[in-house]
Amino acid sequence: MSSSTVYRHLKEASGDSPPRRRRGPNGAMPDPQMTQAIKQVIEGSPFHGEGYRKVHARLRYKDIRTSPVRVLRLMRGTTACSPNPVGDRLVARVLTTEPSSPPISR
Repeated sequence: MSSSTVYRHLKEASGDSPPRRRRGPNGAMPDPQMTQAIKQVIEGSPFHGEGYRKVHARLRYKDIRTSPVRVLRLMRGTTACSPNPVGDRLVARVLTTEPSSPPISR
């Protein structure tokens, strides 16, 4: 174990240091208030579901500056994301009323 790890654990065990926090700026507002702003944007929308990109754009239009990654994280946490299609979209399905012809033998 490296000496820096040992000293970090000793410092945390002594209780002198404040608890560790996420690095970076705090943002426009705390997460609960941002979640409320996201819910207001979604409720005010005439559409059934809104994706995080549209919600982020509408928040910017309201002068609430935040990152799209944060909007996505908060929307996933509150299950406010728009519904996604279910199933395999790459499989082509052909529905006919007549049976298929037998294979051609060569």
